[in-house]
Amino acid sequence: MAHYEGVTLPEEYTLRHARDQDAQDIVRLIEACDQSFGLESGGFTEVDIREGWSNLDMEQDTWCVIAPNDALAAYGEVTDQGSGKLVADGYVHPEHRGKGLGTAIVRLMEARARELAPNTPEGAEVSLGNGVLLLDQAGRDMLDAEGYSVARVFWEMRIAMTEEPAAPTLPAGLRLRGFIPGQDDHAVFETIESAFADHWEHTPREFDEWHSRLERPDFDPALWLLIEADDGVIPAALLGWMRADHGWINTVGTLREWRGKGLASALLRASFGVFWRRGERVVALGVDSQNPTGATRVYEAVGMRAASSAVIYKKTLRPGVDLATASVNPSQG
Repeated sequence: MAHYEGVTLPEEYTLRHARDQDAQDIVRLIEACDQSFGLESGGFTEVDIREGWSNLDMEQDTWCVIAPNDALAAYGEVTDQGSGKLVADGYVHPEHRGKGLGTAIVRLMEARARELAPNTPEGAEVSLGNGVLLLDQAGRDMLDAEGYSVARVFWEMRIAMTEEPAAPTLPAGLRLRGFIPGQDDHAVFETIESAFADHWEHTPREFDEWHSRLERPDFDPALWLLIEADDGVIPAALLGWMRADHGWINTVGTLREWRGKGLASALLRASFGVFWRRGERVVALGVDSQNPTGATRVYEAVGMRAASSAVIYKKTLRPGVDLATASVNPSQG
């Protein structure tokens, strides 16, 4: 057995940090994990991987386990999202399961998270989240054994369209239009941040961090849709992306005072139409199954259904005040 930074791997496996050229292999690793449970590929791309890396120290926050044939056997990374929230993301290739690689990656990620914990203000809670597919019983058992507990369940919901969606309708005084880069950037950022302020473990973002996604090579403003009121207010917005084999709705949010008026449904139907005209018949999104806005009911009403589930486990690394919860006015629910 080989020992690395307090973890043990089978002798023939080696450990190193990720390199830029690993992005494609990581995408394939994620696809192999999904397919091993009979799920459709999530459609992650190398751009997605590199966007995540832009917030990491590659030499400290990422790990690759290399198999004897030089293939990528496992991968893990830790992201500090601020406000005491750290997120671990790890995968083991189906061909290399049962050899302790998952446990090694989980322990490496937790050790790094504990090193990052002092970055959070004194007295604040520091927690580490780690997601695993609901179908992955071995992975869930491993996280249980490592002291994690279930915190949330997220769904990936999909619609498979067989005909062009009908055009959406809106209340009087509202209009649907596309996103105009350079004009709508700040307004959309403010709408999305406000709409998600009372969501589970939401961490406020800075504009520049959020805006960097407009620099991605696959950013397409035609997939970002807005609803605008007569007074210029943007009460709702939807941010869409193309994935390898389907459309992806990354974000859809409605300001609290505008909810219940059908704005999210209108945006979703309009987005389905955009994807349909591009030849895409499947559109997906991710959602907290306990979303406080009732988003899951909205998605079901427009024809989307849960296709897979991921369980978010959590471990408290340092007890204290939950900054994400404290930042939300209790009256917001």
